[in-house]
Amino acid sequence: MAYESIYQPTPPGTVELKHIPAVTALCAKVEADYFPEANRLFRRLFDFIRVRDIPMTVPVEADMKPGTMRFFLGAGFKGGPIPPSPNVQVVVLPARTVLSAGVRGSYTPATFRKGMDAIENGQTNFPQWRLVGTPYAVYWNGPFLPGFLKRSEVHWPVVPANTP
Repeated sequence: MAYESIYQPTPPGTVELKHIPAVTALCAKVEADYFPEANRLFRRLFDFIRVRDIPMTVPVEADMKPGTMRFFLGAGFKGGPIPPSPNVQVVVLPARTVLSAGVRGSYTPATFRKGMDAIENGQTNFPQWRLVGTPYAVYWNGPFLPGFLKRSEVHWPVVPANTP
């Protein structure tokens, strides 16, 4: 099944500057770390979009601490206002600029760390940008694809280097 892409993936083994447009996100959050709660967060969001007939998009984003997962409303969403839910919040995210590291492998802390390391090692190629904030994960594949084939990214927000 093909899903609408909110933005294009970064190829595995690549670090690139990426400008991400403003987008409406559906967010589920827990106070615990992300990885032990990933299935519960996914289920909350998936049930939310299924009941409301909201099309699935890619990618899915995740913050590590506290554990947060985001689905996105794509151009295919033709509905009106989204009824509130105690488990899912609707948030408009502003446009973002990030350094993005494309990685391949299972969605684990080690793979996430590999993407962070790639950005830390590759940021010298982007001297006009400075890392800020907290890196987050970006997942492109569903749970049934074998781990060695899965693609993900780590995004680390950046600002121009001359920004105070």
